[in-house]
Amino acid sequence: MVKLNGFTVLILIAISSLITYLVTSSSNNSEVTATVIESQVNSDSNKEVISANNKDTHQSTIQVKQLASSDPEGNKVSEEQGQQTNLADRHFSSSESVTNLFITDNEQIKQQSVFGAITIPEFHDFLNNVRGAEETDNSIEREVKLLEMLNQIRTNDVYAEDFACRGKVCAMSFHHEANSDFDLDKLSTFDENYLFTNTSKDESGSTVTRVLFIQTDNPSQLVFTNG
Repeated sequence: MVKLNGFTVLILIAISSLITYLVTSSSNNSEVTATVIESQVNSDSNKEVISANNKDTHQSTIQVKQLASSDPEGNKVSEEQGQQTNLADRHFSSSESVTNLFITDNEQIKQQSVFGAITIPEFHDFLNNVRGAEETDNSIEREVKLLEMLNQIRTNDVYAEDFACRGKVCAMSFHHEANSDFDLDKLSTFDENYLFTNTSKDESGSTVTRVLFIQTDNPSQLVFTNG
């Protein structure tokens, strides 16, 4: 049996205490590190959730705006149904009669006629009725200018264009991709015009825009009247 003197025992006790301290300290440090890592993970997760929620909210807002903007158009279609039926069957005797359908003698725009025309499902029939009216030098010149501007700014996703100008009015329709960047405002500058448009889906599901360009001396002075 080994005998230890008092000094040796003290040394062994000191070594044992040191080992215990190091083990405990190492364990505590590991726990702290683990806590920091867990906190960071939770923080990152929260950021991802917040980001996703913001994205969902933004998308919902867009959908609400789209629905809100489509409701008035639906109401206009309902209110103007009788007017639309007349436009689809109407035959114009002259270019002046086309002008008089949309413009009063004091150059005010007839609101019901305009919105009835651009929302009519049978817009192609209406356009052909406009085309059937007699041509004038002014209407021929406007058709030429419109075609020239269209050729300048046409984009690849625009197709099936059809238009006719009689009197002070040009009616036009064209198909395009839903997200087309075709510059309709630029097209309207072929002459001094009021611009009225309506975009919707046709029977086949294609996106179609229907347009009225109404000639004016001052596009900034638009005045509507019922009729």
